[in-house]
Amino acid sequence: MKKQFVICMIAAFMLTLTACGGTKGSESKGGVMADNGEGQSEQTASSQSSQTEEEQGGENAEEKETEKLPSAETPVTEEEMVFAEKIKAAVGAKNLEALSELVYYPITVNYQDGTGIEVDNKEEFMELEIDKIFSDKLLTVVKEVDTSLLFMTEVGVVMGEGVPSITFEPLKEGGYGITYIMQ
Repeated sequence: MKKQFVICMIAAFMLTLTACGGTKGSESKGGVMADNGEGQSEQTASSQSSQTEEEQGGENAEEKETEKLPSAETPVTEEEMVFAEKIKAAVGAKNLEALSELVYYPITVNYQDGTGIEVDNKEEFMELEIDKIFSDKLLTVVKEVDTSLLFMTEVGVVMGEGVPSITFEPLKEGGYGITYIMQ
């Protein structure tokens, strides 16, 4: 829901910017907007003035809204670093039980061979092949992650760049959960 709100606000902001710059091809001549040949009608100085005031009010409101939006990437919190360290410990020890406790179900697991599976619960997760979950590449990538340099993105916190990686995110009920494992 939060992601959808952010996307909608960004889209609204982009539309506002586009609308404000919508006089492409027009030139002002003594307070009157000239026809740009694309069917735009002329505006008088007084209607242009009132429109400008309305646009400025809208822009100020839009600026206030965008100030509240999180950036595309924000540094992780101490709590998120602690959760990332738990993931590192579980992966480093190849401890499927410990990793399963950190997962938010259902979870998508993509393997090195290009196949993927959606796991609905802990019991199904525990039945996965340890060597397929803990690939050498994933072990190396997760081991090298500096948790203090992680960022919260629109999809969550991604441990690793590209493939392989583990993604976790905040849960509605509190805490964090791994939502995606990519080999």
